[in-house]
Amino acid sequence: MTSIGTLGAVSYRSDSERARHVAKQTRNAARANIAQNQVLIDLQRQALEQERQAQMMRAAEVAAIQAAAERQEIERQIAGRQELQAVPAGYYPDPTDSTYLTYWDGQMWHPETKHRPLG
Repeated sequence: MTSIGTLGAVSYRSDSERARHVAKQTRNAARANIAQNQVLIDLQRQALEQERQAQMMRAAEVAAIQAAAERQEIERQIAGRQELQAVPAGYYPDPTDSTYLTYWDGQMWHPETKHRPLG
């Protein structure tokens, strides 16, 4: 018996041989499909890993920016405190009522007030 599809180029001795041949082709096609799927999965894994690394870098950049902003704020607060400490102790115009003077001891304001002298 000869194969009609191959114009007699392949000879099959029996139906069982033909079935084995078809089964072998099917197995080979399935293996090739599995190999292609594995390549696609590997490419997807690589893309996910690259995206994860990019997200980690963005998170690190954001954290660095936030840390720098926090440092600047702390430095600004320290500079403000140093400016206040540089003012000598004494009575200064009360910001809430210009007819009074409030006492600054060089570190903090005190509730002690007195009338501002005229003139």
